[in-house]
Amino acid sequence: SVLSGPAAAGPAEAVAAARRLIGRDGRPGLVAVTSVLAGPDAVANLAVTADGAWQVTTPRLPLAAKGAGDAFAALLLARILEGDDPAAALGAATAAVFGLVRATAEAGARELCLATAQDQMVAPSQAFPVRPLTPR
Repeated sequence: SVLSGPAAAGPAEAVAAARRLIGRDGRPGLVAVTSVLAGPDAVANLAVTADGAWQVTTPRLPLAAKGAGDAFAALLLARILEGDDPAAALGAATAAVFGLVRATAEAGARELCLATAQDQMVAPSQAFPVRPLTPR
């Protein structure tokens, strides 16, 4: 909300805010939005481009782990650099971070258990569907 205005109340408002960040020249080409409330027990991550938007919804975990946003950004970028399209990169990054945060919560830690749960970054134990959002 610092970059795009007031906090979004849901996925549709988050997409609109993300699109405000995409300039007339198409830069940046991709905006990611994390932890959008998608229901009482669910959160969503979004990937938004000038031409499309995708959403991955996960159960809300009882922990706001330090470093989760940074891990998400790094994993999303890594997948984009490996050649994934925005939807595939979003799905992979979301699944990986969900696995990391779940393992962190189970360990009773506050900072991501990157070493002990590193397998979640490569082969997440749970995947979530990537859903295209209504075109603009």
